Amino acid sequence: MFVALIVLLAGSAPAFAQDAGGGGDAIQQTLTNVRNYLAALSFSVGGIGFVASLLVKGYASINENAHAYAAMGMKGSLWCIVAGVIVTPILSIAAGLAGGAG
Repeated sequence: MFVALIVLLAGSAPAFAQDAGGGGDAIQQTLTNVRNYLAALSFSVGGIGFVASLLVKGYASINENAHAYAAMGMKGSLWCIVAGVIVTPILSIAAGLAGGAG
């Protein structure tokens, strides 16, 4: 679990530091930075939550409450990952509406 966390955090840092290039406007650069941050955060939290829920489900072999909570955690984690996937098109549309289409 900690290895996955380290890989996710180490892999997301270069995405924040990338230059947009061409000196575009501030609104588009801000929306791009927000999009990258939200996508990385959603994937990180979703992945860590999913792994943690799998571990709880594996260790709680006979506890029904733990299984129920782990199932809820897995569903929430998957929704978080889906949110990380949809944040890119939503904020791309917002950038287009803000005049920073690109």
